[in-house]
Amino acid sequence: MRALRILIVDDAVENAELLEEYLQSFGHNVDKTYNGEKAILLISKNDYDIVVTDVLMPRKDGFEVAKFIKENHPGIYVIAMSGGSAMIPRNMALQGVGLYADDTLKKPFAPDELKAKIELYFTD
Repeated sequence: MRALRILIVDDAVENAELLEEYLQSFGHNVDKTYNGEKAILLISKNDYDIVVTDVLMPRKDGFEVAKFIKENHPGIYVIAMSGGSAMIPRNMALQGVGLYADDTLKKPFAPDELKAKIELYFTD
């Protein structure tokens, strides 16, 4: 598999850093940010193959990020991830963003699950 350009968007800093380190270990070029507003700016300035975004975040959430991508950069593969919240169960959060995401992950997930989803779509 070729090195991919990946953006991780997650307001949980530890999650974003763990995924960044994991994906970099496979030779991918990874950027990360902790909110949707910054993600949209990065997506507008850079060419990404994949954006992995949390769904429930303050300011601009994963719904808005995924919608922006599909309306403005439809070639970017979007993976949405969510653990849900007290107000929005994770299944509902993932179903809603599924209108714009290409794939979803339920938190917590093993990093190998993300790797498998990427390899499924980006196999040479």
